[in-house]
Amino acid sequence: MIRELPSELLRLIFAASGDWHSLRLVCRSWNAICDQVPHSLSLKRDTRVAVAKLWIHRLCLHKALNRLFMVGCSCVDECFIGWFNETIVATQGYPVIALVDWSFCNALAESDFALVCQMNKAMMDRCNAMNDSLALTESRLISLPVVEDRAIMPFDDGALLLLSDASVIRVAGCFALLKPHPCIAPKDVVLLQLEALRCNEVQHCYKFASMANRSVTGPYNRFAAMIRNYYSCLIGFHKVAVVQVTPSDESLFKVSVFDSSSAVLPNVFLWQLGKTSTHTTHPELDNCWMTDGVSEIDA
Repeated sequence: MIRELPSELLRLIFAASGDWHSLRLVCRSWNAICDQVPHSLSLKRDTRVAVAKLWIHRLCLHKALNRLFMVGCSCVDECFIGWFNETIVATQGYPVIALVDWSFCNALAESDFALVCQMNKAMMDRCNAMNDSLALTESRLISLPVVEDRAIMPFDDGALLLLSDASVIRVAGCFALLKPHPCIAPKDVVLLQLEALRCNEVQHCYKFASMANRSVTGPYNRFAAMIRNYYSCLIGFHKVAVVQVTPSDESLFKVSVFDSSSAVLPNVFLWQLGKTSTHTTHPELDNCWMTDGVSEIDA
């Protein structure tokens, strides 16, 4: 009897169900209706590129793909994004897809980011291969709390967004892509430096050090040696907690760094930041939050 229900009613029933594979086994007509119901597609990290393309193309052909999650997928590289733009964005009508998540896809590089900028909404958290030599003149960097329409994307407070006429792209933790900017909040500066140190990319930590800090710890080679000799626990740490010391002071943070052993007390640091004033030699740093100093304290 249920097979005789109108197709529109079946679509509503299917949309409320998460058991897609069982529904597909009923009959061929139900299989076709499943393809037409907007839903999410989540692919595993080790998904082969041919399998990923097959599912994406099949669902987009029916305008049925609403959200695409490929977090950490090794198949997401320049070739894959080129195919996605040519096959899906250009021919299938990309606005049907509300969100694409390519976070932690470390095969993405500078040229790939230019392709991603053609899209509508994307998440690119911690895609650390994208570097800051890429010209971002066509985009503007903002922090989510200043976005009036919170419905743009399901982002947490403090997330960093790159906005252009065509796209909204979340770039939280992309320390290699981002440089000091007036819209980067002080806590985000701390988190970007920590993520760079976790990945042993000390040069990207150094670019957020203030000029006063650099005059004491620089140049870069001296700074890098200091980090590796006296702050080695920050390189490749297991877990970190960042807390603003007092609600009224957004320039001082307590950072607790944990290694992989839960029995060992964390190393605790005070992270002191300041907002730069007008620079005659470095005007690009005007009104940017940067780190003035880091000191270790008792746990």
